[in-house]
Amino acid sequence: MDLKILKIISFAALVIGALMIIGTKFRWMILVDPPEEWSAIYSHSALRKIFGSDFLIGFNYVVGTLFIIIALFFLLKAATGNVIFE
Repeated sequence: MDLKILKIISFAALVIGALMIIGTKFRWMILVDPPEEWSAIYSHSALRKIFGSDFLIGFNYVVGTLFIIIALFFLLKAATGNVIFE
């Protein structure tokens, strides 16, 4: 994998993580209260159906934070040239 591709994927993960946190904070329906009819095709809807909306809010914050941490780690590695590809 090229460093350019790693940077693009890391930046995308950073944006996705930020959107998950922002969307949960502003209670976007797609993230916090998805329709139950979508539970067969959308994981957030299935999680809400099983565990409830309160769990889904915490889940979104944790997953969004993990996306940001991992993206920053790989961006740092790519910026310093510390990535080894074989």
